[in-house]
Amino acid sequence: IIAGWREAAKAARAALEASAVDHSDDDAAFRKDLTDIAATTLSSKLLTQDKAHYAQLAVDATMRIKESLNLDHIQILKKAGGTMRDSYLEEGFLLDKKIGV
Repeated sequence: IIAGWREAAKAARAALEASAVDHSDDDAAFRKDLTDIAATTLSSKLLTQDKAHYAQLAVDATMRIKESLNLDHIQILKKAGGTMRDSYLEEGFLLDKKIGV
């Protein structure tokens, strides 16, 4: 059984490598691939109505840090109120500050 599984895994890997397409040189095609992947991932989550919006946010955030590849550079700030559609990607550094009286 194990030998058959290993042979099937090799055949599956060979088929995937044969059908793979590298779009890393074409920014528009690469961005579309990432958006499709993000939308597919979000399909099973609670974001089904807004998955295109959140997929675009995820791709934009990822593309901004593509040089460093450190996902810790992406921070998510949660604020009460508003709708999920109000979510946005801000460039730079945000301070969550309360005005003292």
